[in-house]
Amino acid sequence: MQYRVIWEIKINANTPEEAAWEALRIHRDPDSESLFFTVEKMSTGEKFDVDLLGGE
Repeated sequence: MQYRVIWEIKINANTPEEAAWEALRIHRDPDSESLFFTVEKMSTGEKFDVDLLGGE
């Protein structure tokens, strides 16, 4: 099965590239708590909210 995974955060930055680099830094940080994703099952369009912190 194919899924589309969306991770969305708000970032203050001076340029789109700076925002993308900051998002990548946050995403790669092992201590980051940015672990909420929207997952879409491509075959049906069904969407799921997935909190990898278990709803904390």
